[in-house]
Amino acid sequence: MRQGVLLAAALVGLAVIVVALLTAGSSRAHAATAAANPAPLTTQDRQDLQSVSTYLNGLTSLQGKFLQIAPDGTVTDGNFYLQRPGRLRFEYSGDTKMLVVADGTWVIVQEGNQVEQRYPLSSTPLGILLEPDVKLDDEARVLGVSRDAGRLRVVLADKSGEAPGRLALDFSTPHIELMEWTVTDAQGLNTTVALQDVQKGIKADPALFVLRSNQKPAVGAKPQ
Repeated sequence: MRQGVLLAAALVGLAVIVVALLTAGSSRAHAATAAANPAPLTTQDRQDLQSVSTYLNGLTSLQGKFLQIAPDGTVTDGNFYLQRPGRLRFEYSGDTKMLVVADGTWVIVQEGNQVEQRYPLSSTPLGILLEPDVKLDDEARVLGVSRDAGRLRVVLADKSGEAPGRLALDFSTPHIELMEWTVTDAQGLNTTVALQDVQKGIKADPALFVLRSNQKPAVGAKPQ
């Protein structure tokens, strides 16, 4: 169960907090994260952060497919649904039999018929992205902003310094669109999630964001 929960937690950025609680090496990683001293943000950095915040605030719904690459190179995939504010669903395909759902209050991880795991949405990096009013430079510690060949990367960490790890968000440029993210956990291991075949402006069935016992993947959407 633990392996599956950690993979799912990394999928939504929860590893920044959850792995700190579930692994023995969290204290060492906490110290390393707290010691990081990022360079001051430039005017261009702040403009880019504002562009990203504006994009996220204007985003109401996304759905499509995802590809997850675990630290050991294992690749899994599935479907995702995002409805801002507060709601997200990831359905793993194949034999993984795992669901990750944010219902506006909790992030819920369910693996097969195992007992579900719940984490407060507000205490996770995922909460920042799903809030009604996103201000990245106010709500997270910005470790860096970089640009390279049509890609903008924003690296974030917990502003309080209490949670080890970091979350790197990658966006396309000049037209800002979320492409992928990479979570670095308490041991310095990376999990990358890339979004594919993304569709905007499709209102998902509200039932997708309610996780019930033994729930099977539910696929359904209707035009907005």
